[in-house]
Amino acid sequence: QRATSEHLIRLREVADAAAAPEVAPEELLRLDFEFYVALTQASGNRVFGLLINTTRSAVLASAPFFAQLLAPDVVRKHHRELIKAIETRDADAAARIADQHLSRGRDVLASFAPK
Repeated sequence: QRATSEHLIRLREVADAAAAPEVAPEELLRLDFEFYVALTQASGNRVFGLLINTTRSAVLASAPFFAQLLAPDVVRKHHRELIKAIETRDADAAARIADQHLSRGRDVLASFAPK
């Protein structure tokens, strides 16, 4: 709801870079993270901004591990769907799309946990 045209431009730039077929898995991970940084900035939510900045170094330091978990087509589709929801100011859809994506990531990580 708070996204400006400049925020949308940045989100599209990151999504376009992530959509390039030659993007390596670790670069896709970095771009997905940067997409969420841009999303955080668009939200104006300072707490979310602090959280994402706190996790940045840990996620990027573990890029080889996290990159192997990415499904490139899923990430790219997620970016486009989220941008569309933001463009139409559909906060409920945007929240649902983001939550589904993050929940998928949580489930993939949980599958690596010892049973």
